[in-house]
Amino acid sequence: MVQIIYDQAAGAVTVTGHAGAGEHGQDLICAAVSTLVCTLAENVRQMEAQGMVSAASMDIRPGDCHIAWTAAVQARDLVRAMLETVILGLACVARDHPDHAAFTVG
Repeated sequence: MVQIIYDQAAGAVTVTGHAGAGEHGQDLICAAVSTLVCTLAENVRQMEAQGMVSAASMDIRPGDCHIAWTAAVQARDLVRAMLETVILGLACVARDHPDHAAFTVG
């Protein structure tokens, strides 16, 4: 099971585990989560380059990922809106596939 934890207050997402919904390389739930995690990471990288976030950190490995950021005060609402769009996608994957993914706001 994929565990997705969104720490809204800290500005961080942690994803652990594997969905187990298909063979390696054929698991559509893992593919969806991986795509959204890569999108989130790239958004954070680009926002950091633009000065919208600072203290960005990313540790992304198969079955284990942690992405964290601190939004700049002047961009806080925009950063939240942009990143929560991707995070909403993660929540939807978990909602639609509860046997293979779980989403928690911590």
